[in-house]
Amino acid sequence: MHTPHSRNDDRTVNLTLACKAIDGIILMPGEEFSFNRMVGERTEKKGCRAAPINDDIDAGSESELGGGVSQAASTIYCAVRQAGLETVERHGRAIPVAFVPQDMDAAVEWNRLDYRFRNNSDYLVKIVASVSDGEVHIYFKGKGWED
Repeated sequence: MHTPHSRNDDRTVNLTLACKAIDGIILMPGEEFSFNRMVGERTEKKGCRAAPINDDIDAGSESELGGGVSQAASTIYCAVRQAGLETVERHGRAIPVAFVPQDMDAAVEWNRLDYRFRNNSDYLVKIVASVSDGEVHIYFKGKGWED
């Protein structure tokens, strides 16, 4: 799954940090993934920057520390749906975002909103996540999901 993002340097840093935190995670059958648990609190100490929450910078999106990481959560949500895995917790937004259709977003906020899914398959699933060429890339490797 790939979602486009603006080349706003601060958003790109936050997206890259989030993707690095989840890249390579392996989920065994029945195991649950929590975006907030894996990515952790968005802090300056971890390198997070204040950036627009929504990728539509022209819309005057407000900035916050870690702005943009919800795009990584939304991208993984789309990948989960494609793979037929089970979403356990998801929070959509009332305001559309620029990077996915309105019903495909997954808002996250530390200690408040999380995105969680379960590997309900019979096989282990490895998350592959990166940011390059103006896109967030997240997909799964495992039996039946190989490239």
